[in-house]
Amino acid sequence: MSEMPPQWFDTKLQAATTTDAEGPSSVKPDEVRTMKTFLDNQTTAIKAAESLTKRTSTAANLSDVYESLSALWTFLTDLAIDMPSSQPKLIELLKAIQNLPDVELPGGEGADYISLEQGELWKELPQWGNIWADTFNSVEASFTKPVDSTTESVRNGQMWAAITAFSARLAAEDAAQLNGGGFLLSQGYRGIVRALEQEGVDLNSEIPAAAQWFIHSGPKLYNHGRTIRHDEPSGNGNGLWFKDGYGKPLSGLWKGEGGLNKGRWLFWKERFTWVRENMELGEEARRAAKDAVEAMTKVEKEG
Repeated sequence: MSEMPPQWFDTKLQAATTTDAEGPSSVKPDEVRTMKTFLDNQTTAIKAAESLTKRTSTAANLSDVYESLSALWTFLTDLAIDMPSSQPKLIELLKAIQNLPDVELPGGEGADYISLEQGELWKELPQWGNIWADTFNSVEASFTKPVDSTTESVRNGQMWAAITAFSARLAAEDAAQLNGGGFLLSQGYRGIVRALEQEGVDLNSEIPAAAQWFIHSGPKLYNHGRTIRHDEPSGNGNGLWFKDGYGKPLSGLWKGEGGLNKGRWLFWKERFTWVRENMELGEEARRAAKDAVEAMTKVEKEG
């Protein structure tokens, strides 16, 4: 996964100083500087958390709380996608934010239509899950949509791999506010099945993304999969990508039953192995497949 150029923060800082960025829904210059300082290891996660949440914690009304929350979470999602190397630090930051003292929510504007409850700031990370899920779905939609521009196609692939990596990292966490209560893993099966079971897909762009689930959340994926029965209805989020509406296995390279069982896990591993050894595919796809195989082998040994 490629990184954004070092000018990324300069661009964000410039945008934050414009007149259009004066409202509560926009990230502020001091917040951009705080984030850069944190990622440069020049301040601690707790100090960065306190600084980045100050505007929300001291907001005069509920509408400003909501808008400033949206600005903060959007800032974090932009970073996770544009700078994948920042992802471990961003999870550290989210944990620090979650451990901040409770904040008493104000009333005023927004109280009659914004659903935030006392005690949710900060332990529940309100709105974070919704914003991340919306971003994930938007990036996936762009990735799977045919485009004429090679540059756009490459960028969509990079964004898809990056957002998948962060989702996989979040899914590996124990806190439900971070892992989505298992929802993130359920989302992951969609990309895994498309990359490893469907024919005619671009493996050079699909494999680097699908591999992230095994690299970053292999144990969770392995153990979670054992709870998915072959006869689960499509209405169940866990089984959605294994069965169609009539209870039949999805078409594709996998010819076994639905659900996730040892045979299907090993089939995925065989597919990654094939990609790893296929010299006609790009280096990034082969390297990602290699890492996925190693991660799966480790999970199998550790049980």
